[in-house]
Amino acid sequence: MRGAEMLADAVALGARGYYDESWRLLDLVHQPSLNSLVSSTRGSHLRQIGAIDLARKVDGRALADAMDAESRADARIGLAADEVAEHRLGGDQLAAARDDAMHDWRTATRWWWVSAESALLVGELEGAEGAARTALVTSEPRSARHAAKSRIMVGAVVAARGEQPDEHLLAAEQTLVRDALATLQWPLALVVIAAMQHGVAGPALRDRAPSLVDAGRAAVGFIAAHLPADLAGRFLARTDLGPLLDAGSADVAGTFDVPR
Repeated sequence: MRGAEMLADAVALGARGYYDESWRLLDLVHQPSLNSLVSSTRGSHLRQIGAIDLARKVDGRALADAMDAESRADARIGLAADEVAEHRLGGDQLAAARDDAMHDWRTATRWWWVSAESALLVGELEGAEGAARTALVTSEPRSARHAAKSRIMVGAVVAARGEQPDEHLLAAEQTLVRDALATLQWPLALVVIAAMQHGVAGPALRDRAPSLVDAGRAAVGFIAAHLPADLAGRFLARTDLGPLLDAGSADVAGTFDVPR
């Protein structure tokens, strides 16, 4: 198997929560032109499980090894996402990445994701929604996985604006179930919980909420089982997982006291 094929397979495995298998494949990629993208992939995984300190080191290595616009953009977007994960805006890295990112739909989508997250940090809901919707428009014709994540982000912003996110979140759910995307199941569940708590979930989402919370919780356990023990512990210790791990599946609607 060639390096590019192994990298693509590693990305797909990581998206499904098989981080251990993904990393074993990444270890087999020995192609200088791919070193940066391999590091960016590792950085994304580490960031997803909450190991931001480790992600930052790997993303820095990705930038040092970058040989083209795609890898430069990926590395800088990763570094910006690391900053956002630590509640910093990541503006300098985003600005530096923009020109390179817009040469390719995938890096452009990632750039808009992190831009949306950065806007949310400072309460700029209009800017966040615009960025999330641009990510969706950019990715929808090209990647079901990228479109599903974009829909979750649009749903999160729509809910934050006090509007029903049902359409976006339930459309994302279909992709996650079909493609077994465990790494998006738990973020989706967290957005659902927030929508329920704030009374903005519509009837369709309220009906699906218990199943979505169950699926999110199961995804957390699945992911933890595919991580080394130390990293599994860090993942399970993420404070933002608290609402999901504490929520009871059988009485989700009742717990959140949302009229049906």
